[in-house]
Amino acid sequence: MKKKYLKVKNWLYTAIGGILGLNLSGCNGSSPFGIDEPVCEYGAPVATYQVKGRVTDMNDNPIKNITVEMNYSSTKTMSDGTYEIMSEAFPHTEEFEMFFRDEDGDTNGSYADTTVNVSFKDLPYTGGDGNWNSGVVKTTKDVKLRNK
Repeated sequence: MKKKYLKVKNWLYTAIGGILGLNLSGCNGSSPFGIDEPVCEYGAPVATYQVKGRVTDMNDNPIKNITVEMNYSSTKTMSDGTYEIMSEAFPHTEEFEMFFRDEDGDTNGSYADTTVNVSFKDLPYTGGDGNWNSGVVKTTKDVKLRNK
């Protein structure tokens, strides 16, 4: 009998709270009773990984229009061979593979595709919100491409 009474009582409080627009679950960081509770967040923890660098040939001449790919993001090198690429991933990922591809034929020369690893191990994260956004971690990676 007591169980049934408690179920009805809980249902009644929930219904009244819903009608009045009250949230007693504490998803805002504290409950209405002064008890600290975690902030509700949705999605997955995230960090932004940024790599800047320069792509040159074996004689240190800059190469433009090289496709640079990292973790589902891509960009092209500028006329001075520089690039900047950013990608979001789970925080504390220590290493990514980067792919460098010459996709414009002989327009800027003919260079072999190259794969390199870029490390973010022990680098600081900046600008995070202290919750699920860990912020941005940056590094540099210069790459030399060989002729085909």
